[in-house]
Amino acid sequence: MTVAMSLAAFCLAVLLLLATPGPTNTMLALAGAERQLGAALRLLPIELCGYLAVVVPLSLLAPLIGDHHPVAALLLKGGAALWLLVIGLRLWLSGRPGQEPLHGITARTLFLTTLLNPKGLMFGLVLVPDGTPEGRIMRLFLLALMVVSVGALWVFVGRKLSHFGAATMRPHLLRRGAAVALFAFSATLAGSALATGFSS
Repeated sequence: MTVAMSLAAFCLAVLLLLATPGPTNTMLALAGAERQLGAALRLLPIELCGYLAVVVPLSLLAPLIGDHHPVAALLLKGGAALWLLVIGLRLWLSGRPGQEPLHGITARTLFLTTLLNPKGLMFGLVLVPDGTPEGRIMRLFLLALMVVSVGALWVFVGRKLSHFGAATMRPHLLRRGAAVALFAFSATLAGSALATGFSS
């Protein structure tokens, strides 16, 4: 019963984190709006690889990191803030009226954005670590399942929004809206990194 409740709490926490709007979800929604459905869905394994690339080593090293957790958070948040600023600028500059549709949500861009997503830090250091190897494997399996499922929902959200606003929403406005969202995430992460640095 305790294990079942623990897994239930884990799943709830992961779902809440994954469903929260963020840089990776913004890119998936934009891909859903601008690409064919199949092409957008093919980005989901890339998202999963980005999360696992950071979650697996962090979950294994969590007991060793210990007191250095704030330093890891500071470095990750700072790097993520800079990366999101760069991607946001690219989206903004590509969002000029009359410009050809952007194909900038590439596998590489999504992978790096997901790799630097602070959600991965939470998954790897807090939620996935378990006392037994079997428990860690089970949580990683559930995490992978939820990452793909929630990612697909964000792709469909972007696709539906593009269809809903097809008569009034132009592609360049969609890209600039995504850029503004990334700027906001970048500023939030930069502020959080500064707060972490001053408090440590």
